[in-house]
Amino acid sequence: TTGATLHIIFSTDCGTYQHWQSYLFFHRAYSIRQPGYITRIASGCTEKQLQDEKAWHEEHIAKVMSDRYRIHFTPHFSGVKDETTGEVKDDYKYFN
Repeated sequence: TTGATLHIIFSTDCGTYQHWQSYLFFHRAYSIRQPGYITRIASGCTEKQLQDEKAWHEEHIAKVMSDRYRIHFTPHFSGVKDETTGEVKDDYKYFN
């Protein structure tokens, strides 16, 4: 190895489907002994989702697999704003 520190980052929303996709991503990294850090960026969570995801991550990912596997929360970014009014007029889910 080169001794370089890796940091893999991936982006999700707080939906159930991407929750399980994230779990599988972390589990696969754990099973192949992926070096470095992995951070899931979860966007647009409600306060309850944020608390639930944080607790679940701590219990099932950080404590069981690795404390190098992290989660970071950001606001909802998928709203498309009208350039004139600034009001959210549409949702583009790929901005999560």
